[in-house]
Amino acid sequence: MQLDESQPSTIRQEAFPASARARRLSRFFWFLETLLWGSLLASCTALLLEHVIQVSQGPTDFCQDYTAIQRLLHGDPIYTPIHCWASYVVLPTPLEYHPHPPTSVLLLAPFGLLPRIPATLLWGLCLFAAYAITGVLLLKELGWCSLRGLAIFAVGSALWEPATVSETVQNFQELLTLLIVGAWLLERKGHQGWAGGLLGLAGLLKLWPAGLLLGALIFRQKRAALVGLLTLSLGVLLTFLLISPQDLIAYLGPVQANEGLWVASGVNVSLVSAVVRPLMGYHDGAYIIPALLSGLSLSTALLLGEMLAALLVIVTVGYLWWRNRSSEDETIQMLSQGVLVTVLLLAFPITWRWGMITLLFPCATTLLALRHLPRQTRRVQALLWVGLVPLLLRQSWVVAVANLLQPHSAAGEILWFTLPTLGLLLFTVMQFSLLWQASTQKSA
Repeated sequence: MQLDESQPSTIRQEAFPASARARRLSRFFWFLETLLWGSLLASCTALLLEHVIQVSQGPTDFCQDYTAIQRLLHGDPIYTPIHCWASYVVLPTPLEYHPHPPTSVLLLAPFGLLPRIPATLLWGLCLFAAYAITGVLLLKELGWCSLRGLAIFAVGSALWEPATVSETVQNFQELLTLLIVGAWLLERKGHQGWAGGLLGLAGLLKLWPAGLLLGALIFRQKRAALVGLLTLSLGVLLTFLLISPQDLIAYLGPVQANEGLWVASGVNVSLVSAVVRPLMGYHDGAYIIPALLSGLSLSTALLLGEMLAALLVIVTVGYLWWRNRSSEDETIQMLSQGVLVTVLLLAFPITWRWGMITLLFPCATTLLALRHLPRQTRRVQALLWVGLVPLLLRQSWVVAVANLLQPHSAAGEILWFTLPTLGLLLFTVMQFSLLWQASTQKSA
């Protein structure tokens, strides 16, 4: 029906009743959807913050760092036995030491100016902020930074045990993940110097992120590699000036020997643990893993595991150099960066289950790369994500199944504890497969 201005207004209003109702319904459903996602985001964020506040009143890994900081400020030896976790859990070691490198003590020294409880709470809030910022940055890069995307990330974080346990132990993993993601984003925007500086800082907190500077050389990011190496060197030099030679000797001696007793733990998902665990067994207050062989020393088992891990790193670096030697394709580079982080997590002697939050980075780079690969990679994609399924299991479930297997099959129990490592290896192999396909597509 054609309307003109001469017709009564009531007729014009009756001509569009359905359209007006549709707009009202649309606004109503938009309001409901916004309220739903906003409520989920707010409630899960509040839940995670409450968890941070609660755990800050009890034992965390920050107790080890805080004790070392206080000793440094008072001129006492850093790496003498401490007493943080021994009153709460059964340890597999006769003594408890501060396990982090001396350079990390220097970076965290300002927290020693506060009493322990406020310092622990402040550190926990910093880690929570680092994890939240990491999530926002990755969602934004993936194009999913909407209210719905943020709410889903918050819900997933509240349900995903590595995210909640990383808050509980208050180790470095959230900060390390943010530094790695920040370096990647800065490099993508052409700020190689800042990217290298962040990687250098990450290497001062933990040893394995320093291996990412090899990636900067592979991708011909010379400025990033140079600044990262200078940052590492400056941090090490300042640390040597502030700590005594006895502390360095203690860290390389009894502290590392003590750390070797933790490698076979069932919550360690590194490749080294997959070798040491069946050779040496493991036991603490939660579960007992029998040794399948006898007669080997711990040092020999560790050497075998570390040799296999070193071989994996060497092969990975060589393969990545070969694939990137004559190509600057963004898809190939993103896959290479993701696989390098995954391999370093696998190769480091101790990679706790809660450290798997760093896999958010290779997952994001893989998702971005998949948008530029042909649809024929669906089978590879399925195997890729299947590899991450064992990492979704809660540790209490893992221990419960292990206790059921223990009287019947020692090999089955060891295989069960090794399942997350095998899944991570499958994830790595599929990343290599995608990288090969991307390189082949580029060549074609």
